[in-house]
Amino acid sequence: VLEYATTNVGNKRHGLFSCLETSMLVPAATGPPQPLLRHDDAHLNMTTTCFDAFCYEPIPYRSAVKEGASHVLVLKSRPTGSPIGSKPGSFEKLFAPMYFERNHMPQVSSYFQNGGQQYIYIEDYLTLEEGRKAGSHGVLVPPQKILYGVDRDEEAEELVTNRDKWSRAHLFPLAVPEGQPELSVLSVDADEVVEAVRLGFAVAFDLLAPITGVGFNTHLDGERVADLLFSHAGISPDALKAPINIAGMPISDDGSEENQPLHERSESLRNDDTLDGGIDDGSPCPEQDAYELLQSLPGFHNGRMQSLSHGLHQLRQGSRGRH
Repeated sequence: VLEYATTNVGNKRHGLFSCLETSMLVPAATGPPQPLLRHDDAHLNMTTTCFDAFCYEPIPYRSAVKEGASHVLVLKSRPTGSPIGSKPGSFEKLFAPMYFERNHMPQVSSYFQNGGQQYIYIEDYLTLEEGRKAGSHGVLVPPQKILYGVDRDEEAEELVTNRDKWSRAHLFPLAVPEGQPELSVLSVDADEVVEAVRLGFAVAFDLLAPITGVGFNTHLDGERVADLLFSHAGISPDALKAPINIAGMPISDDGSEENQPLHERSESLRNDDTLDGGIDDGSPCPEQDAYELLQSLPGFHNGRMQSLSHGLHQLRQGSRGRH
């Protein structure tokens, strides 16, 4: 398999791990761009110089639309209302251009100096905001091809002047509410990272959980579920040095519980009194909440996603130890 996987040239990493490494190469903050031998280019032995994708596509909804997506849920990493700077700073004017010049990429250096990266980032936010308010027709999505901050070829000129060639799609940006703390891009503090994960999960859960038809007690909103799932219980002190291996799980099509409608599964849970002291009066109880989540959320069935469910199982065991 490794013979045909995307490979980081001169490195031992292959496949997803080679892509992850190059995706973290922030200009002027980490190492030099890396040559990547992509799977599709292996037969030509042609490498591509790669670095952090924020330079060209900071929010990757354009790629999704180009590949045929008609509806895109965009998970934004910054809270609603975060200021977006339009004035070039030291990074755009000095550090990024010097980085790319030093690594023999003068065109990318000019692209930053000309404000191309900032233009794309601002365009992304304006397009996503338009998508959030758009009706049934969706919005025009800017093409993936770079149009600003570079010398335009004939195709780029046509895309700039004729937006009829742009694709149309439904875009919905999802972000934590305004006023919530923004995680520093350089933070390695475990508490800060876990709290940021909780905030993002809570927003997504409140939006998406009702669509599944799973019925929860009213107090089990996104904030409560995030607090139970992403507690510090079961979290490795150093995930980089102690990676978690997660086995793949097939999706059953044999008519078993996996294919039982979610609302029926939820109803059977409410009729199941297997938890010690299992009378549910609707008041918050960590042990009962953990049990309900383990039974109701399909991602946890048959022992799946143990890295997330570990803390919930600990809560249940703690309940039985006290009764």
